[in-house]
Amino acid sequence: MTNHPNRANVDRSLADAVRDYRARHGMTQRALAESWGVPPRTVEKWEDSGGVSSMSRVLVACLDRL
Repeated sequence: MTNHPNRANVDRSLADAVRDYRARHGMTQRALAESWGVPPRTVEKWEDSGGVSSMSRVLVACLDRL
């Protein structure tokens, strides 16, 4: 799979979306991880713009609709 030229921008937007979602709901990274059934380290990676899988992109893209 080749990297899209705007991958860094997409990852940054996704990281911001996760962080904003957490802030709107007053959640810690650990609380969000428990709520979504993922390890806390996964949420940390999402917010650091690292380790964002394609499925995670779909999930995070839906956050503003919740």
